[in-house]
Amino acid sequence: MGCTPQKIEDTGEMQPSLFRFLLLPAIAIAFSGCNRARDVADPSPFAAQTADASTPAGAFSARMAQLDKSGDFQSMVAAAQVRLASDANDQSARYALALGSFYNGDFVLAAKEWETLTATPAYSQNAEVLEFLHVAQFLSGKYAGQRFQPVQSVPGDVAALSDQWRAQGAALIAAKKYDEIEKVAAQQTQNPTIMSDGGWTLAPFYVGLWGGTTDSKTDAQWQTNHAQIEAWHAARPNSQLARICLARSWTNGAWTARGSEFANKVSRQAWQTVEERQQKAAPIYQKLLSEKVTTPLLYAAAQRFGRLGGAPRSWHDEIFARAIAQFPAYTDFYRERAIYLLPRWGGAPGEWEQDLQKSADAEQVRAGAVAGDQLYARVVWGQTEFYGTMAAPQKTDLPHTGRQSRRMARYAQIDWPRTQRGFDSILAQNPNSLSAATIYMRLRYQHGESTKARELLQIVGGRAETKAWESPRDFAEARINILRLLP
Repeated sequence: MGCTPQKIEDTGEMQPSLFRFLLLPAIAIAFSGCNRARDVADPSPFAAQTADASTPAGAFSARMAQLDKSGDFQSMVAAAQVRLASDANDQSARYALALGSFYNGDFVLAAKEWETLTATPAYSQNAEVLEFLHVAQFLSGKYAGQRFQPVQSVPGDVAALSDQWRAQGAALIAAKKYDEIEKVAAQQTQNPTIMSDGGWTLAPFYVGLWGGTTDSKTDAQWQTNHAQIEAWHAARPNSQLARICLARSWTNGAWTARGSEFANKVSRQAWQTVEERQQKAAPIYQKLLSEKVTTPLLYAAAQRFGRLGGAPRSWHDEIFARAIAQFPAYTDFYRERAIYLLPRWGGAPGEWEQDLQKSADAEQVRAGAVAGDQLYARVVWGQTEFYGTMAAPQKTDLPHTGRQSRRMARYAQIDWPRTQRGFDSILAQNPNSLSAATIYMRLRYQHGESTKARELLQIVGGRAETKAWESPRDFAEARINILRLLP
């Protein structure tokens, strides 16, 4: 089945046979993994100096290693300057000052400190320090007189708005304001507030209802949230939204039991809990999908339910077709579809990209060329989290990063011109969106478009968007790599 919306009655009953995949033993779904692509651990330049943290020098180096890893370069610079004020010959402090100022965008100070270090016997032949010096000198000359914003970790517009709506949902369910919940959900379904990434604020509001305000959960935390949903369901047993949240909560409990490890590292006991909780959700979904659907939240929840349960392709195709026929502008359907079609979940290489192209073509027919391009770009945006950060190994990378990231430009078969058109129109409509500018900057850089990436860096400044980067240090390294490339 392709991705073109089909005429399917939303009152049609979902075939019971489509739920039979849940009767398979838990081990049958253990092939699938859900980890994002992660970088290998970075060796800190201070690691070798932290063997004895009981000494003042060792404690200082341990502190610098921590700040380097977290990307708090302003604190690193300040601490190094204090230490150098009492001992100007402290090479560890000078190294910290050079590195912190370098990552923070003060290339003049960095070049000065690296040069001072290379004049000492310990660093005169140090290839890493000499490379840092070369880059700092190049950047201080290339951008003479320009000041770059210090690196600071900030939430992007999408994360900030999502957190706001998620907190609202969590507060209403905790206060048992069930009528208000229904009212807000209905308003956001009929007249949705759409974020720059295409997501509806209805989605984080709904997450707040069944999941509270935090993503990382223990089973005890899940039990607490689940009890709130069960109380709502008991008070409003006919509420479609309450039943959706109850089913989604059971699925969330299954994910909590499973954890984020690759499937072959999940214990048999955990898989048993996954299966038990999925079995609780199954009849709720089956009943809901046989009724008239009034919210896109049901289809989105069912998609994720099926992915964890190892549902057959026919399940996903039918749910997706029904979803986009009734709510074609709900971007999360297409995002979840693309995740499901990743090779890690059983899709073929290039499959999610081909499928997305069909969906974007259908959206173009439905709502115009701009809408089709924006849908394409927004799903690519969502998929970037499965391809690591942008600092992949190449000649322009910094000496000690040691990255092994999987870059989308190298590993995904995306339609780059269409992606560009989509992001250009997204930013035209949302010119102050840090979230959109950050992702687009990363993709531009990955495709070798350094001039365009630097233009987007003017919007981003020193703001390390928390959702887009593993740490502020990742952002700092990326910023330097963008700045050092020739046009």
